[in-house]
Amino acid sequence: MSYETKNEGTNSKPDSTTEVIKTELARIGTEMKGAMDAQSIELKKFGQTTQETGTQISALGEKYTTLEAEMKARIDGIEAKAGRLPAGGEREEYKSLGRQFVGSEAFKNAQAGLKAGHVDVMFEAKAVPMTSGTNAPGVVQAQVLGYRESREALAIRPLFAQGQTESDSIKLPQVQSWTNAAAQVKPGNKKPESTGNFKVVTFPVVDIATFVRVHRNMINDAAFVQSVIDERLQRGLRSAENAAFIKGDGADDTIKGVLAQSATFARHAVGDTKLDVLRRAATDLRMNEHVPDALVVHPYDLEDIELLKGNDDHYIYGVTMGPDGRPRVWRMPVVDTPHVDEGQFIAGDFAGSGQVFQREEINIRTFEQDADNVTYNLMTIRAEERLGLVIFDITAFVKGTYTV
Repeated sequence: MSYETKNEGTNSKPDSTTEVIKTELARIGTEMKGAMDAQSIELKKFGQTTQETGTQISALGEKYTTLEAEMKARIDGIEAKAGRLPAGGEREEYKSLGRQFVGSEAFKNAQAGLKAGHVDVMFEAKAVPMTSGTNAPGVVQAQVLGYRESREALAIRPLFAQGQTESDSIKLPQVQSWTNAAAQVKPGNKKPESTGNFKVVTFPVVDIATFVRVHRNMINDAAFVQSVIDERLQRGLRSAENAAFIKGDGADDTIKGVLAQSATFARHAVGDTKLDVLRRAATDLRMNEHVPDALVVHPYDLEDIELLKGNDDHYIYGVTMGPDGRPRVWRMPVVDTPHVDEGQFIAGDFAGSGQVFQREEINIRTFEQDADNVTYNLMTIRAEERLGLVIFDITAFVKGTYTV
């Protein structure tokens, strides 16, 4: 592959220095192979290599490493000039919602507006991809919280598949029950009919919003504004999402949460611990040919599970930590949240049978003309988003309690 430098408005020309380095690397590689072959012959003949050959291999290795580093630096520089890498060769770092805002033209306009005596600007965040994985066109990943990525372990939203919509509501047939009768059929025999109960359900797309008031002088403090957006406003939206996705009752065109669209666990056994019940709930989902991929529990119940002891008074350690930063029980990620009641749990195939549809990414609006802001030299910073939750199949979720 030949690397080229690109300048706007001129024809691309090969980077001659890079080509020279590539040629030299190839030459050193050939010499290194010859030296290694000579070393192999010496080892077979004498049982050891000569000092001359060892010195040659060492010198060639050092030179190759130096040239390889120089080649990488030049390639990164070329990539930066071509717009594929920022200057310095570093990959573009993740920018949180707050950092996007304070670096935007909207924030600069807000600061300039202070002098003019009128501030009213809006900024809409970009969809931020997760650190790994890809999506089909039209699908976005759940937004990562930049101020502390581990907070994603506290959120319900990332459990679901993610998507986009342009509608105010989404209507589709929801699976209430399903009997799969698929089977092998001999020629001439009647094909078996699978049966299901479907219900057409309308899932609303709703606004979730919050705001804070700050002194107008603080708008000039970019670090302060960034922390307010990341640590307060965005965190507040995530908490509201958690509540809606779990406990929402769907009244007055609001989100209907998982608890209102789940089967009820009823397979308790005498002597079961909370760990036992969660494992049985997962089995119930597997028997319906779903793949349970998460558990939602109350923080007190997760505490009880982590403090479980055997008869010898040693901890059982029923909770492990996954590579994504989430605790795991029976290999399944766990979210502990006060939005489920103590003594209550949810097990589900969240990614396979539920999806969050985003109509508007989080937008930030800053304005002075609100209530008595002018009187007290205050400014309002508001965060808002529009989204909906769709549950495709209620048999993919089980809710219950740990005791009968």
